[in-house]
Amino acid sequence: MTQAVWVALLGIALTLVVAVWAERVAFGRQNEGFERQADGVQSAVEGRFDTYVALLRATVGLFAASDEVTPVEFQNFIASLDLIERYPGVQGIGYAAWLDSPGARAEVRRDLPVGTRLWPDTASGESAIVFLQPLDRRNLAALGYDMYSEPIRREAMRRARTLDVPASTSAVTLVQEMDTDRQPGFLVYLPLSRADGVFQGWIYAPFRARDFFDRVFAAEVGPEPRNVTVREGGADGTVLWPARPVSPAGAGFSTVREVSFGGQTWRLEMSAPRGLGQSGVPIAILMIGLFLTALLSLAWHWQDRLLEAAQRARTRSDLLLKEVNHRAANSLQLVASFVYLQAQAVTDPKARAALVATRARILAVSRVHQRLYTDDSVDGVELKAYIETLTEGLADAFEAGGRRLEVEAVEVRTDTDRAISVGVVLVELVSNAAKYAYPPDHPGDIRVRLRREDQTLWLEVEDDGAGFDPATKAKGSGLGMKVVHAMVTKLAGELLVEPLSPGVRVSVVFSIAG
Repeated sequence: MTQAVWVALLGIALTLVVAVWAERVAFGRQNEGFERQADGVQSAVEGRFDTYVALLRATVGLFAASDEVTPVEFQNFIASLDLIERYPGVQGIGYAAWLDSPGARAEVRRDLPVGTRLWPDTASGESAIVFLQPLDRRNLAALGYDMYSEPIRREAMRRARTLDVPASTSAVTLVQEMDTDRQPGFLVYLPLSRADGVFQGWIYAPFRARDFFDRVFAAEVGPEPRNVTVREGGADGTVLWPARPVSPAGAGFSTVREVSFGGQTWRLEMSAPRGLGQSGVPIAILMIGLFLTALLSLAWHWQDRLLEAAQRARTRSDLLLKEVNHRAANSLQLVASFVYLQAQAVTDPKARAALVATRARILAVSRVHQRLYTDDSVDGVELKAYIETLTEGLADAFEAGGRRLEVEAVEVRTDTDRAISVGVVLVELVSNAAKYAYPPDHPGDIRVRLRREDQTLWLEVEDDGAGFDPATKAKGSGLGMKVVHAMVTKLAGELLVEPLSPGVRVSVVFSIAG
């Protein structure tokens, strides 16, 4: 044999070795990625269940904080949670009363809307749905229903009461299924007792299974291609999602995860095809046939692998940061809701005003975290969008009292800590202007501006009211201006008060970066 033949044979042998190795490495990497995606699906489902149990516990807290929850109070509380926008996938949150006496039946009939009856129409009914929000067409049809009369629901209700734990039903058809497009559903119950320990009923949430998992996979897992089938119980259990189960036949990868919740087990069957690139890599290497070219291809392969690993690490860190801000925003929203409940419960006007102001400060911080997990960038906050979002909530309250809030802001990005300080200052200055600039029941404008001069920002709040003398004692408790001075100090900025004719302009001057 000539030297050229030996070189060719050696090149072919090395090419085959490299091709087999590349195939196995690619298969292993894809399998690891698939397993990570499966873990993410399982975590998303478990996390969403935990979130909804937290909402049910918050609703139990509403009943604990009030001597008697009225339909309007229940409606306002659920509305403050922003259930549909912030927690999609749930049909609603409701209260089912335990009918252990004629007096309990009378109280239920009093709280139900006019024309709503207790059903099924039996004298031995033991429970009734009294509240269910949001009160849309489907939920309205469920009011008055005795869930205890149905065996599957009764078993979960008994378990929740006996064990004092969240309890889920197996698959049922909700009474809200009024249309031809019917879905399997399930319900989650928490027991509710009065302060004296007497059992009162259940706080519960109904779920349409397909709607629930549609939202979980769309909002939490993301758009990566995968095949997922959700079943109740074992491999032959009722399919909850999708409408037509996915067959894993011919899939390159498949796995099963189980999620236990409320006494029920949900089976997540996941599969994914092998990428077409695994067959292309060895064919390409064989066609090239040159040892030197194979080494070059291998070098590119490793380079790509390192770049992909770096990209995955960055993507994961961004996702984790967004998740932290998402959970922080949710937690602050719940805290704000509890402060709102406490404000409604106290009778002292000064204490109530202090709690309302505290809630506004909490919401100002919550808006920053909300911007961070909804924005494409996680390295700061766009102040214009943040100020506009923050003032929308303030405008709803002040414009109802005759105050018109105008906003003009430049687009500029700053770090999270500075954004929080700006938000708190803005809430305090606008609140002070709304309360003290104009006489009661007298309309007037409040103008908010954010302007930029080189690397300096000017946050201005001005009005056409009675004006403000810094030398005089502050109206109210003075806590608001103490908060403003503290935040201005944190910004390393300057607070300026400029009298107008009429009115006053309060400016906070600070640099874009600390």
